[in-house]
Amino acid sequence: MVTEKGRGCAGKSRTQEGPDFRPNSELEKRLYIEYGKHPVLQLSRKAFVEWCELHAPRVLVGDEKVALRKLRRRLLACKYASNTRLKRLRDAKEKKLKITLLNEDNARLRRKLTELETTTAQLKARLAKIRKNQAETNKMAVTRQETTDTIEGIEFFSRASVMHCTNDTDCVFV
Repeated sequence: MVTEKGRGCAGKSRTQEGPDFRPNSELEKRLYIEYGKHPVLQLSRKAFVEWCELHAPRVLVGDEKVALRKLRRRLLACKYASNTRLKRLRDAKEKKLKITLLNEDNARLRRKLTELETTTAQLKARLAKIRKNQAETNKMAVTRQETTDTIEGIEFFSRASVMHCTNDTDCVFV
């Protein structure tokens, strides 16, 4: 199992290939030499007992059995610690990748928002210009109507000046 360099199980240093496991006593050292070359020390308890009944290099005496149990517990603890460490590193890498992707997506959305804000500002300016032109057109139409009304009034009065009225009801154009 490959891990980074640093501190291993129980404060012992690790190599590139996993925990650097060092037996505590000569008895553990001897047992580790006999059983350590087999991955059997990291099997479940039931599988380990079955393997020992079939393939054990020799029958163990009382102290050796206790030392082997301790050795297995320490090896399993280091294995689980290493697996946990690797899982934590893998999770951290996944989270970092997810954060990177979210940041990229955020930047893309911010660029799109800026584009939309620019477009909105341009459209508002166009709308204001159209409304101003429309107001001027309406004002010109009102002015034209007033001018037309005025012209009609002038024509009426100019016609009235050539009219000859005998009384209030009888008027004749002259």
